[in-house]
Amino acid sequence: MNINNIMKIQKITNIISRASKKLSRILTPYFTPSKKKKYERTLLPILKKKNILIVIETTFGWSSIMRQRPQQIALGMGEGVTVVYHSAKDKYENPEKLEMLRDGVYLSNLDLYRKFILKDAASELSDIKKILIVYSTDVVSLSIVEKYRAAGFEVIYEYVDNIDSMLAPQRVYEKQLAKREWVISNGIKTVCTATSLYDSVSKKTPSVLVTNGCDREHFSNAEKKVPRDMAPYFKKDGRWAVGYYGAMAEWLDYSLLKRIADDGRYDVFLLGTSYDSSLEKSGILSSERVHFLGKKSYEELPVYSSNFDAALIPFKKCPLTDATSPVKLFEYMAAGIPVVSCDIAECRKYQSVLCAADADEFMTCLLSAVEKKDDEKYMEMLRRDAEANTWESKCREILAFALSCEK
Repeated sequence: MNINNIMKIQKITNIISRASKKLSRILTPYFTPSKKKKYERTLLPILKKKNILIVIETTFGWSSIMRQRPQQIALGMGEGVTVVYHSAKDKYENPEKLEMLRDGVYLSNLDLYRKFILKDAASELSDIKKILIVYSTDVVSLSIVEKYRAAGFEVIYEYVDNIDSMLAPQRVYEKQLAKREWVISNGIKTVCTATSLYDSVSKKTPSVLVTNGCDREHFSNAEKKVPRDMAPYFKKDGRWAVGYYGAMAEWLDYSLLKRIADDGRYDVFLLGTSYDSSLEKSGILSSERVHFLGKKSYEELPVYSSNFDAALIPFKKCPLTDATSPVKLFEYMAAGIPVVSCDIAECRKYQSVLCAADADEFMTCLLSAVEKKDDEKYMEMLRRDAEANTWESKCREILAFALSCEK
């Protein structure tokens, strides 16, 4: 081997060595026993501070662009409750400490400290009420859930969507089914977000109906401006602005959206993620009156939606959508936007929602909706529905159910 090859090998070896040392420094806060022990000594007083400890185990990361039910439930729990929300997906500036989101609510990577909570600290936590919340739509393993149960945690199963192969790959779908069967066979307390979900399990396991909700203040106090990417199409030629935000998926009625755009009196604004290829395949993006603006953060949504003359829930009617309590429904209400929906069960519950049985009726309802912003009686109805469905009220219902003696 000549000297040049030896030097090249040495250079590569040095690069690998430096990379290895750098990686070791990154991982040190997680795995150094002394630092871990120091963290655990800090963690224990936080866990013991209040009379109720809630751990939310979910594979839905905290810092997702969307703000969904798990995060809202964590933030909505009141005084007297400590909430630890598990996320292995988020980046932590200091992984040795819990990240406090607000008083009593903490974010942590429990993959690192779950054993400490369930085993080493168990005797110290024996005098407080311990609750584990898990979700029907994620893939937290049953083995983890069973460990919490063995450690004295009351398990609360949040049944938030119909378990459907349309929503998940086959392997995930099968795990979700297995978890639901375990919940029923073990009599686990179940919080259902839709009436059809409640009806399917209420005779098999202790259950309560608690729909989704809204952060009313967040959506009712939007800054009054037209976002830059919306502005070129907004009120063009006097057209009304109607909008939908959420997943662009196969359960959307794209033919209905096309009909709205083809009507000529409306611009259709779509905000969110392309969940599958259905949006692209639908062909509606070729319409000059359909504007797909992409993903928007939870902080941005109120500004966009406040510019809608009417808000849409254009779902196809099927078992999946009939078992859906749309978070956006309550956020539309909180924003004070007239709501038009397809005829799905969870939207029919509210007088402020204009529900349509077919496309013709939807178009009639839409024309009525865009004229309702000046209807004080209707706007008051929207406000009442929003006030009756805040996340704080939903959390009170869930906590009361968790603390009840029903088994």
